[in-house]
Amino acid sequence: MDQKTSPQNKSKKLSFFLGIVLGSILAIGSVFFLVSSFLHHYSVTPTSIPTLIALHKQDFKREMKDDKKKDISVIETPSTSPLRSVSSPQKPNKASLALVFVGVGPDTKTLLRALKVFPKQVSFSFAPFTPEVSEWILKVHQRGFEVLLDLPLESAEFPQLNKGPYTLLKDAPESENLSKLALILEKGHGEIVGLYGFMGSRICNSKKDMYPILKTLKKKGYMFLGHKTPHSCIKPLSQLLNLPYVPTTQFLEGDESEENLKENLQNLENKARKQGVVVGVAYLQEASFETLKMWLETLHERDITLIPVSKTSQGGAS
Repeated sequence: MDQKTSPQNKSKKLSFFLGIVLGSILAIGSVFFLVSSFLHHYSVTPTSIPTLIALHKQDFKREMKDDKKKDISVIETPSTSPLRSVSSPQKPNKASLALVFVGVGPDTKTLLRALKVFPKQVSFSFAPFTPEVSEWILKVHQRGFEVLLDLPLESAEFPQLNKGPYTLLKDAPESENLSKLALILEKGHGEIVGLYGFMGSRICNSKKDMYPILKTLKKKGYMFLGHKTPHSCIKPLSQLLNLPYVPTTQFLEGDESEENLKENLQNLENKARKQGVVVGVAYLQEASFETLKMWLETLHERDITLIPVSKTSQGGAS
């Protein structure tokens, strides 16, 4: 028997069909929105693109090794040698020497020649009684050389061997010696690095006389260059006062033969290699000028460094 579909049933079917259609449209729209968002997000070029570039294996190992080094240098517990973990291996120190020309002044012609030819590392010590000594000290200092002043000290041969009215004497009143010292220092006008103790085999044995002299030098910031003599009190007093003291290693006589001078220069080099730092003292004379010039020019070829005399007090010349 044929049954007619009621209007109510038709209405239900139409609503069900429309629901399916609308649901499908919404679902497709959602999927389309998600896909579009996804594509848009990954289509933008990242600002940190270098971090997305793969490292080669060897580069990665190198980076890890460097980072590890950095971490260790930061967290490593300091040892008894605080800089051990970061300092590079020290190279053996080369032999060093200083050359000081003493008694400079009377022969200004040779001095001017020396200023043009000799390296700036050599030093000049002026005799305090030289005419216009202050002006000469200023000229030499302005040329870039270190300058000292001779300090005449009483020797065992005094008064037969007398170095003038500036000589500081054993058993003289302290005020007298200090007055002479002040006059000598005044000639330096603050341009000198120190004093060269000229002679002194008698007064240098007296602590009573040398203590106020060395104390004055320490107070004014000068170094003391002197000869090592038997029973000398200079070294212990300098240590007590913390005064930069440099004993001369060898006196290079200017009036000896060229052969003897070369032998003495060789001895000075040998001592430099053995001791590390040494000081040679010589007179500035025309007779020895060329020999010393050639010797100074070739020191570096024998692996010896020429240094200013002020640097020797830091290197322990002995």
